[in-house]
Amino acid sequence: RWTFRHTEGGQTFDKTIRIETVKPNKLDISLNFNDKYITPDKDCTGDVAVNWLYGAPGSKLKVDGTVNLTSAETTFKGYESYDFKDDSREFQDMSMSYKDLTTDDKGHVTINTYFDLNRSKVPGMLNADFTIRAFEPSGDFSTSSTSMKLSAFKTYVGIKTTLDKSAWGDEFLKSGKPHRFDVVTLNPDGKPVGAGNLHVEIFHVD
Repeated sequence: RWTFRHTEGGQTFDKTIRIETVKPNKLDISLNFNDKYITPDKDCTGDVAVNWLYGAPGSKLKVDGTVNLTSAETTFKGYESYDFKDDSREFQDMSMSYKDLTTDDKGHVTINTYFDLNRSKVPGMLNADFTIRAFEPSGDFSTSSTSMKLSAFKTYVGIKTTLDKSAWGDEFLKSGKPHRFDVVTLNPDGKPVGAGNLHVEIFHVD
């Protein structure tokens, strides 16, 4: 605690204030996955590596953390003109906690990315934002943040067509004339893949 003192004329005013002390990280924390995106499956795991800043492994240290899932853009290089997001679905943000983890002798511990996702509510790719904490024996902790893309599906269906434009620049499909719709199916890496039993319907919405 600190005391702020102000003197004006013959009067003195004292005010006790708290000064928050921010302790710097003493531990270096990294989270790595084998792929550029993760999946909500038990066999998808990430490696948490903890090291002291002077280089020694952070062995036998307590680790915890959280991961938050939010809706993300679903775009693929070379297919930017296609729409891969299902706008009829609305994903509610969700989170999961990691507790009671301990690093091994080399400063590593494994986490998995298994989520009980309702895929019928997932419109496309998701963002997975990880916050990992590693605790020193004293109880002080260091924090690290990592963001990854999460794919709930093995195949993404994209659709595109040529839209008309109004005088104000609004895009629309003009009724009373034929339109061509191009469809493409990609894997989460953005590579074309075959898709059996693909069913496509076009609806007119008033």
